Amino acid sequence: MYYAPSELVLPSIRMMYRERWNLAYNEIRRGLLDKRPRELYRQRLATSHVDYTRCLKTFKRPALCIVGDFSEFGVNCMKDMVSQLPHAQLVIIPNALDPSNLCQPEKFNAILQRFLEKQQDTQQIS
Repeated sequence: MYYAPSELVLPSIRMMYRERWNLAYNEIRRGLLDKRPRELYRQRLATSHVDYTRCLKTFKRPALCIVGDFSEFGVNCMKDMVSQLPHAQLVIIPNALDPSNLCQPEKFNAILQRFLEKQQDTQQIS
């Protein structure tokens, strides 16, 4: 898929995103047109061998895990991640896919803002 010409991939991306999430579509499109396949493949290969799950339970900081509801696979992956992080909060954004911050920017920003304000309040109390 990394070496597939962008022109072959763009029609399916357009069908999935353009009408519903134009901002996300434009960014994904730009990324596809500007992609460097060899570097993408090498990055994916390198990161696919990293087992981060062993260190998740030791993570001491609050974590905000946000996912769009349009991908059952994405939601299940995020739920698994949250179950392994001791101080994690899961938020599933309705009517969003990956990247949820570009599919529903106002909702995403409001969720993030509340999370950050809560963290700031907690730090001021301690």
